[in-house]
Amino acid sequence: MALHQIQQTAKQLDLASTFDVLSEHTLKVMQTITHQLRSREAIYLVGEGLEPCDLGEVDRLDKYLSGLPIHEMPPSLVRSQLWLGSTVRQFKWKVTMVLEGYRKMDARMYQDFFDTTKEMVESVEATSKDISAVVQALRVSPPNISLQADRGR
Repeated sequence: MALHQIQQTAKQLDLASTFDVLSEHTLKVMQTITHQLRSREAIYLVGEGLEPCDLGEVDRLDKYLSGLPIHEMPPSLVRSQLWLGSTVRQFKWKVTMVLEGYRKMDARMYQDFFDTTKEMVESVEATSKDISAVVQALRVSPPNISLQADRGR
């Protein structure tokens, strides 16, 4: 019984560590794309295909995050996993809509895009820090942390 608990805890720690790496990478990708789309002119250039924007990486992150087995995630990270996945999908949708409709957007729509993506990046940054803190706590005290209830946001 104790061996099974040790194996389960090690499995959760591995999964949590993978999630931590994915959250950090998600933040970097979102920051990069937000920077690439920082102005109306930049959006125009990307929309016209004159500048690159790797939305494929956002798709891959969405798949990776969705593919993490939620039932094996430490309970203290489940809410963060759901939150991060949802934010990535919303970000992808928002960027896709802007790149498809930039020619028809007015100043208010552009400002909404800039404000919303900034808030999303800030949210992912806070979530990523929370995830890292939980994973660090798991490394220090696996049995106690892995059984904690999800504190969430």
